[in-house]
Amino acid sequence: MVEKFKRKKFPLSGRPRHLRLLAIVLSYNLLIIVFMAFSLFAPDVIALWDQSASFREQAEAADRMLTLHARIWPVMIALLCLIGLHSLRAFHRFLGPLHRFQESFNRVSNGDLSVRIKLRKGDLLGREQETFNAMLDILEEKMKTSQLACHEALQSLNALERTVADAGHGDQKTRERLQAQRKNLETLCENVGFFQAQEDQEPQ
Repeated sequence: MVEKFKRKKFPLSGRPRHLRLLAIVLSYNLLIIVFMAFSLFAPDVIALWDQSASFREQAEAADRMLTLHARIWPVMIALLCLIGLHSLRAFHRFLGPLHRFQESFNRVSNGDLSVRIKLRKGDLLGREQETFNAMLDILEEKMKTSQLACHEALQSLNALERTVADAGHGDQKTRERLQAQRKNLETLCENVGFFQAQEDQEPQ
């Protein structure tokens, strides 16, 4: 059975990785804005501090700076907000699947081989999802076969022990070997039986 997930309304909830990546993206964009602002305002700033420049030239430089301030910063702030929102959405398409993979790893480590990953439309890691689900299909089938083989081996051992007991010719060494074989077989069955195809439950 394949798990079904609904897209959360608040992707930041419990996801500090979103915030870290968002901080990195915004830091790079702020750095770009700083360098761009420096390249735009530097000539006028130099003109204002130039003692040899005329009053008219300084006034024109100051006027250009005020005009640039009025035009550039609203656009830059709006662009920064748009980049932040788009980055959050892009991160969610990558980190959301990672979160599902982590949950699936935890369930498999607890012995649940029925878990399958179902990504949402637009999510990344689609090829990894197919590989993971195919791996679990094979692993679940192999575990079922191994569990059945363990059960049949225990039945055969029981029959062998009864045959030896009924024949009455089993010496102490033979009985010890049978007991050691039973212990090893029971340990193997216990380890194989840890992985079971448990029934999936819908997430709350």
